[in-house]
Amino acid sequence: TGDGVVVGVVDDGLEWTHPDINENYDPFASHDFIHYDSDPSPDAPDDSSSEPNSHGTSCAGEIAMVKNSRCGVGVAYNSKVASLKFDVGSATDSQEASALGYKNDYIMIYSNSWGPSDFGFIIDGPGYYTKSTLSSGVTSVSCTQIIVNIFILRHLSLYIV
Repeated sequence: TGDGVVVGVVDDGLEWTHPDINENYDPFASHDFIHYDSDPSPDAPDDSSSEPNSHGTSCAGEIAMVKNSRCGVGVAYNSKVASLKFDVGSATDSQEASALGYKNDYIMIYSNSWGPSDFGFIIDGPGYYTKSTLSSGVTSVSCTQIIVNIFILRHLSLYIV
């Protein structure tokens, strides 16, 4: 059920007021790395022809949608979900590293369901700071703490670091 687990969704934000998510939303573990504040709500699209920024909300719902009489339930419906919001298309190495290492003494799983806009034909890999953060998450945790970073690149492959 996910009871006692905190999952950080690293994506384009989270509509944390949504009735299927609000009960399991963890504001303490959430942060907006675009505006550098504590409200990770998705930004409106730049123009009317763009899709709304809702991918992070969808991912969070698949994880922690509360068990209620509405349309579904998350796979870990008793877990807490945090939003680590950044601009997937233009994030800097520093922003990626900050999101992937944010409150790593509290967040247990980081869900990363994003990838390159070229559908993976060119993948340059993580930058220096992101590599360092991922390495630190693997090598410097205590025996009672496990940090898992899950990467789903365009929903084609699953990588667990």
